[in-house]
Amino acid sequence: IPRPPNSFMLFRSHLLKHIIPKDMGKKQQKASRTAGKFWNDPRLPYQVKKAWEERAKVVRDWHKAKYPDYKFSPR
Repeated sequence: IPRPPNSFMLFRSHLLKHIIPKDMGKKQQKASRTAGKFWNDPRLPYQVKKAWEERAKVVRDWHKAKYPDYKFSPR
């Protein structure tokens, strides 16, 4: 069972699908760095991060309903 994505992972996924150029898609490390720069940019409005945090909460709640006995346990 995969872990539910956090707000940054949802944001990163959105950037990869809609904003970051397709030629960068093969280079996941580079794409992650670019997404991290966007996410940590002080000019990014608070409301944007808040919206992604709310989406992550919805996904987390859905995950909890679908897998009620799930407990993260790193290897």
